[in-house]
Amino acid sequence: MAFAIEDILLNFFLILTPLYFFQFILSNYSELHAKFYLGSILGLSAILCMAFPIVSGDGFVWDLRWIALLVSLLYGGLLSGGITATMIVVYRFAIGGMLGSLNVLLVAVFILLLFFFLRRHFIQQPFPNKLKRGIGFSVLTWLIVVSAITVHFYMTGAAEWLWHNSLPIFGTMLLLYVLSTGLYVYFSESIRFYSTLKDQALKTEKLNYVTEINDLLSLELAQGLEKSVKQLEPLVSSDDPGVRGHSRAAVLEISKLKAAVAEHFTSAETEGQPTIISLEEMMEDVLLTLNPYIEQKGIETAFDIDPQLILKKDMLRVKQILLNVTKNAIDATSRGGKVQIATLMKRHHLFIYIEDTGIGIAPEQLASLLDFNSDAKNTIIGRGLKVTQQLIREMDGAISFSSQIGKGTTVSLKLPSQIIGQ
Repeated sequence: MAFAIEDILLNFFLILTPLYFFQFILSNYSELHAKFYLGSILGLSAILCMAFPIVSGDGFVWDLRWIALLVSLLYGGLLSGGITATMIVVYRFAIGGMLGSLNVLLVAVFILLLFFFLRRHFIQQPFPNKLKRGIGFSVLTWLIVVSAITVHFYMTGAAEWLWHNSLPIFGTMLLLYVLSTGLYVYFSESIRFYSTLKDQALKTEKLNYVTEINDLLSLELAQGLEKSVKQLEPLVSSDDPGVRGHSRAAVLEISKLKAAVAEHFTSAETEGQPTIISLEEMMEDVLLTLNPYIEQKGIETAFDIDPQLILKKDMLRVKQILLNVTKNAIDATSRGGKVQIATLMKRHHLFIYIEDTGIGIAPEQLASLLDFNSDAKNTIIGRGLKVTQQLIREMDGAISFSSQIGKGTTVSLKLPSQIIGQ
């Protein structure tokens, strides 16, 4: 039996068109709105398939409308599936033919009820199982549709024609059902996966920025108070008793405020922190925190850290430093690149190297970043680096960079060995 290839390709394209809108729907609407739009778009896709059907042989007309309903149910539930089913049934009644319309109504209701219960065994499955179940559901849908078509032909007295011509029609229908459902599941799950990664990466970034802002505010406040004390020092030794007394009182209050800020920062450091932790475990935790961002960027990470290196102090500072520097390395690295972390104990210092294969830093930019008082502190990266520099200074450590444009950057952290337990 002859098939019009252009009809098959057009129907196949029309049924897959809603995939172009999945990312937009998932990212921009609440769950209820997303289901409404999903059902509507898939319903429109089904109507277009019915409007431009596949014509086989002597005029047997069929299409892929039921795949739209299946996908709508699996990914949108009863609300989405109900909208799609309603659009299919209403359009079929509008075309005319009471027997055919009632047949479509019964098929729609049966598919709705059946897959409403089966979807709960689908939606929580991992991707490989979803793909298998989706293909299995497409075969089950095909069986329902073929049964309905057979009943219709028997009722209209055309059973003999169907018996002699059905094999190529139903075989092609099965192939397209399986292929289109498999593609729907594959691309839908990929879109959902990357949308989830994007959301997790944004949450991680927000958490990192909140931590940086907290550290930066503490730093700015401490520096501001220190400057205030220095400006008041000449007045403390003033010959005017009134000025001298007020100045001393002001210095005392500022000292109390400095102590309160230091206490807050120290308590924030120690709250909920383990008494000791290996540097290897800490790096694993940092990479786990950044994992959504790493996967979204599509880069490789690796570290070579001696498991015997145990941190006994400044754990929160070291973790924040590693988080900031590693995040910057990931930012600078393109898809397919690599970020590596390594350590080295040398004399009285612990050296940590974070190397990336990113875009590199120009010499003039490098000089600006290393200048603690430069305008780089007004950029996001500059503020993060300023916090990192301050944390390292508080530990009597140092940070240095080596970079080549187009090849990458290596950040070297030099920390006192006293933070490592023996």
